[in-house]
Amino acid sequence: MEINMLSAFAKKLKNNYKVTSKKCSLIAVSNRLKRYCSIQQINSEIPPLDLAKMYFYWLTTASKKIIKVNETKDSYELSFRFLKKKPLLILKLEDQDDKKAQYLVTGGLLAIQQQHGTFTFYRYKGTSVIALEHFQPKLPWWVYLVTQAPIHEFVMIRFLKKYHH
Repeated sequence: MEINMLSAFAKKLKNNYKVTSKKCSLIAVSNRLKRYCSIQQINSEIPPLDLAKMYFYWLTTASKKIIKVNETKDSYELSFRFLKKKPLLILKLEDQDDKKAQYLVTGGLLAIQQQHGTFTFYRYKGTSVIALEHFQPKLPWWVYLVTQAPIHEFVMIRFLKKYHH
C-alpha cells in the first residue's frame, strides 16, 4: 500500500501545529512556536537535487528575474534583484541521498539565523515532495502571516500548476 506523503506529514505535525490540508499540499502553523510549514506533493518522481535545481531555476524565471538565485555546490542564496548584497534567504545543503536533499535555512533578511527551518526535496514511490518545515521568520509573527507566508503559498501553487501531472 502506497503511503500518502501529505498524510504522513500531517500526522507528524498535528501535535504542535494547526494543519490545513489541500489536494496536493498542506500548511501547518504554530503560533506558540512561531513556526511555519508548507508541503507540496508532485505526482512525478524526480531526483531530489534535480527537483531543487528545477524549483530554483523556475523561481528566477517565474519572478521575471526579480528573485535572483545564486547556486554553489552546497547552497542556494535567494536575493531581490535590487538587493544583491543582502540575500533574502540562505539555504545550506545539510543532508543528501537518492531520496532527499535537505537544506537548512541559515539566515538572510527573511529568516532568523539560528533556527530549525529546513527546505527539503523528497522523492518516494512515484511522487516528489517539497517541504518547508519549521521555518522561523525574522519578521514579527503576525506580519509574516499576512505577507511572507501567503506569498510563499502563491509561489508554491504556481510551481505545482506547472509541474504537477
